[in-house]
Formats: sequence, structure tokens, C-alpha cells
Amino acid sequence: MKVSKPILLFVILLGTITSINGQNCRNFHKKNVKVPRNEDYKYYGQSKSAVMVANKTTVYRAVFYGNKDYKVIFCTEYGDYPVRYVIKSVEDNKVLYDNIIDDYVESVGFTIDNTQCLLFEITLISDETEEQKNEDIEQRFCVGMQILWRKIGTMGFVAQN
Repeated sequence: MKVSKPILLFVILLGTITSINGQNCRNFHKKNVKVPRNEDYKYYGQSKSAVMVANKTTVYRAVFYGNKDYKVIFCTEYGDYPVRYVIKSVEDNKVLYDNIIDDYVESVGFTIDNTQCLLFEITLISDETEEQKNEDIEQRFCVGMQILWRKIGTMGFVAQN
């Protein structure tokens, strides 16, 4: 089958324009989240990036294994908008933490004693005006969620001889 050059050129151009306009957030969390140095935390494979619509809540579920310390750090594409995240227990839907009480702090650290599944309700907060809301224009941004872990150290006091 013979394809004419103008049609082939059009298909290539269309593919290029689509990829330029499409928002690729893959590995955004690896490239943009500021990870604390001088700490023995390791990258956790359930870290995630996604394209999010401002003021719409996204839910992410992750398994956290016992006997580990974790840090969860969020970042946004332009850093202009705060991220609100609520951490809940999947078992009973109990709110374990809501960063609104800490003025939308972008990171939280916690210890997990026993393996459990946690639910993250994530919302990119935008203070768009009523006029902007009425235009039905969705504001889309990349949001990164970096999860770090380390084994829990020895608990308690150490006996001296």
C-alpha cells in the first residue's frame, strides 16, 4: 500500500502536536519533589504522579508495611497552589491526618507498626474566581506524591555496663 507524502506528513505533524499538548506527568514526583538529604530514607515504589484538575478530589490507596518510618511529600507543577491531603484508614474510614490543620504543609512523617492500607484524598486548592468557574475551563496541573521509608531503629533505652 502506497501512502502519499502529504498524508504521511500530516499524520506525523498531528502526532507531534498531540504529544506537545498532552500533559505528561510520568515521574514528575522523582524529578520535582525536594527530598531531604542526610537522611537514610529510601524511595518507596508506591510513589505517584498524576494530572489533577484544580479543586477536584482524587483518591489514592497505598499499602504501608509495618516496622517502618515513612515520609510523604507533595509538590505541584508550578508550586503556586497548596495541596490538601487527608489520610484515612481503609479499615474504618477514620481520618488519621488532615494537613489543613497545619496550613497545608506539603509533607508529613509517621511510623507504621503493623502493615495497613491507607487512603489519601488529595485536592489541589485553587482560588479561582467565580468568573473563571463559570467559564468551565479546567485548570490541570501535575501533582507529585513522593513516599520515602526507612526501617524503625531500636526502640527504648540501651543498657550500659
